[in-house]
Amino acid sequence: MKHLIFALSMAFPAMGLALPVATHAALPQPPAILQWKSTIAGWNDSYYWYDTDSTRYAFTSQAAYQSWFPGTPTGVSQATVPELAPVKLNGAVFHNPGERLIKFASSPNIYAVSRYGILRWIATEQVAMDLYGVQWTSYVDELSVTEYPLYHFGSPITDSAEYDRAAYWNVTNPSANAVNATNRPPEKFDAKLSLAIDRTDAFVGTAFKLSATVSQTRDAWNTVTIRFYDHQQQVVGVCRGTVACSVDVIATGPVGAQTFT
Repeated sequence: MKHLIFALSMAFPAMGLALPVATHAALPQPPAILQWKSTIAGWNDSYYWYDTDSTRYAFTSQAAYQSWFPGTPTGVSQATVPELAPVKLNGAVFHNPGERLIKFASSPNIYAVSRYGILRWIATEQVAMDLYGVQWTSYVDELSVTEYPLYHFGSPITDSAEYDRAAYWNVTNPSANAVNATNRPPEKFDAKLSLAIDRTDAFVGTAFKLSATVSQTRDAWNTVTIRFYDHQQQVVGVCRGTVACSVDVIATGPVGAQTFT
């Protein structure tokens, strides 16, 4: 049997066919705060600082975002993945320095935050009280241990004079504390340090002098703090804002060779 194939054409009157098209509101003009809301259970929302260079910086945690913008989020523009994708991810924003304290889960150490996310261990509760008041524990944000590798760690704070909270209070723009390829904490302090002691035969109860001199420094020497530690890692002397320092120490024992650092 032969089959006949017919070509059928149907004429429709001219008409516009409206198809559903996904549309999104345009991103606001920077600076602005963008939020990506996760639709996947167990995933956290992400907050970004949308800077005037039209790039975005990810807040390292919800707590970091809240340190800059405390309270109920306001003025936040929700953004979808297609909207965020063309906006270059240029770096990260850590906690607002001077505003909050940080600890990591499973560790008792409390840290103050300096610029570029540098954390400084607060050596004693008294120092924490001097800096943040008797209710200092209410300033502590506990972070997951998975965030620990994100941070750099600076020198400990053994005296409240070694950390100036007020110096950070005029930093209100997250981009001033963003970390990227250009703005980042120093990997090391470039300098040379020489140590000296004026006698090596001190008996218990006698005095001797420890001296330290910093030279060939490439960084601001007036921000240097020199600490002298005894063999039990107790601070026996501190000098600040100088490159040459000497302290008098009384030998207390135990009898035998001792090391000072």
